[in-house]
Amino acid sequence: MALFFASFNNFLVYATYFYQDYQGLGPLQTTLRFLPTGATGAIVAFIVSRLISRVPTWILLLCANAAMSISCLLFAVPLPQSTSYFAFGFPAFILSVIGADITWPCLTLFTSKSLPQEDQALGGGLINASAGVGRAIGLAIVTALQTAILARERGVSVEHAGKITEWDRASITSFK
Repeated sequence: MALFFASFNNFLVYATYFYQDYQGLGPLQTTLRFLPTGATGAIVAFIVSRLISRVPTWILLLCANAAMSISCLLFAVPLPQSTSYFAFGFPAFILSVIGADITWPCLTLFTSKSLPQEDQALGGGLINASAGVGRAIGLAIVTALQTAILARERGVSVEHAGKITEWDRASITSFK
């Protein structure tokens, strides 16, 4: 749970930086790019609620992690500046929420089924805590790496790496 939500959280944070800071889009234009995640999330949650009792959990988790991995890879491939959002961004957002909306219920149910009834609330708390810790630690690690790469690409120290700038080669290299 911690590793999955570290990648999911970082994907969302860095996608925001990509659209707002690197591409220079405003908050509204960036928000519009995130809208498919909500609609997809509702659909996937409904489908997973039907599948979770019929399909082995490990298969669902395998699919979820594959979807999240592909969504991250779609943002990591070198794209020309003229590439459409619908070519890579849209499928990446769809796949990321598919991964999240499969992983969360599968691991929550796995934990609750693995524990005696009197410990299930504790298990739920541990699931939530591990997701939160994964998000925090994952973001700290990735931010340190991104800043170090940005500094290296600009030929300066980490303290002087600066911010992400529009259509800057060093900025996009540090994202990838």
